[in-house]
Amino acid sequence: MKKSRWSSPENRVQVVILAILALTIIIRIMAQGDPRLSIANDDTASYISSSEAPLSSREAFSGRRLFTTNLVYQVLKPDQGYKIIVNGSIDTTKRRVQPSFVKIVLLQFIVSIASWSVLTLSITNRIKNPLTKILTAMMISTFAFVPQIADWDSILTSESLSFSLLALQTGLLIELAFRFAKETRPTLSTSLLTALWLAVVFFWTFLKDAHLYEILILLIMITGIMATGKFRKSGGVFIILAILSGFFLLGWMSSGNSERTKIQMMNVYKSDLLPDPARVKLMQSNGMPDPKSPAFDDWFPANAKTAYIKFLVFHPGYILTNYLQDTPYAFSENTQAYFNTRPPSSLRKSLMSTGNLLHLENPIPMLASCLLLLGILFMAYKDRSTESIVWSWLAGWMFLSACVNMFVNIFGDVLALPRHALVATTLFRLFMWIIPLVLADRFISSPRRQLQAKEA
Repeated sequence: MKKSRWSSPENRVQVVILAILALTIIIRIMAQGDPRLSIANDDTASYISSSEAPLSSREAFSGRRLFTTNLVYQVLKPDQGYKIIVNGSIDTTKRRVQPSFVKIVLLQFIVSIASWSVLTLSITNRIKNPLTKILTAMMISTFAFVPQIADWDSILTSESLSFSLLALQTGLLIELAFRFAKETRPTLSTSLLTALWLAVVFFWTFLKDAHLYEILILLIMITGIMATGKFRKSGGVFIILAILSGFFLLGWMSSGNSERTKIQMMNVYKSDLLPDPARVKLMQSNGMPDPKSPAFDDWFPANAKTAYIKFLVFHPGYILTNYLQDTPYAFSENTQAYFNTRPPSSLRKSLMSTGNLLHLENPIPMLASCLLLLGILFMAYKDRSTESIVWSWLAGWMFLSACVNMFVNIFGDVLALPRHALVATTLFRLFMWIIPLVLADRFISSPRRQLQAKEA
């Protein structure tokens, strides 16, 4: 008698994982309501005006907003143009169906669900133990579809796509890392997947300036694996490095004298440097004019960024002090403040409480991530298996990316730090829940452990 293809344990587990994803997506939709509902904030107008620049022009990259949001707002612009009906920055209020923004929020909604689903399937696909697979699927889908993440899909800013494309590029990178580690030569499907991942990295990089510097982590991590004999002569890896380097150079050159960089630098000077007489004196010794003189306004656009970088390089004590002081503040919020749902349903209340457990409002996720990184590196050192080494490489990339994003936001985008550092805090929070499951799976699935189980 021919067996059903669903009779194998692997297929039954996969069905359970898909059922978990479907259920959490349904619960998310029920809790969030009509996906066409949206709300603007004070930044939304700048996304609209910035998107008027031709996409082929320099201004599309160096304007008030970056290329990806310029692309989205220009392509999805209705014939009658955009009209903001409700603004949550003025007062926390309810969302409304704003006809001119329906396509944008639907895009954010669809990309969010698809991206987090890809991440869930990518991780569970590389986990071996059936129970750990199911727990991982439950953890990621719950983490992603609680209001702490899902609410941003209704807000007309770049946060929704930042979360979604981060999840998507992470999911694709996990799959690619395991494929490159096991394939002697990239297959056609691997090459196509690499091209898709690079496209996602590009669009994610040009959502926010802080994302640019995480390409440096990718370049360092990928260059590190070039030391192994397997990848030393791999033309594909060299091509990836060249393309990523091109992304970084494009971002660095376009952001250097952009309007948004000038605004960020002015905020840094006003909040961190100019109020302190000792720091003003140090900056003046390095060529900065008197802040109260007309010469300061002439000096600032072309020299402020370089002078600030020099200040950071030669004052590590300032970096350490500010990093430690501002990190707790960056974790101090985990929800948006632009809209409410009154009266909130019991389902939304339950999801909000669950989200508060997963998205902690303190630096514990960062501290836990440090310990977990040491644990997974030790596992790779002891195990020496391909799977353990790949997981440790991926964990290192996630951890360093979160640290760099936190650093850039603390020292480069000082206003509204909890919102601007959401990518970093979300990475730390996700790391804290996913890596223990990976460690547990590696322990349970190790050959020695399986042999002991059989003997028992």
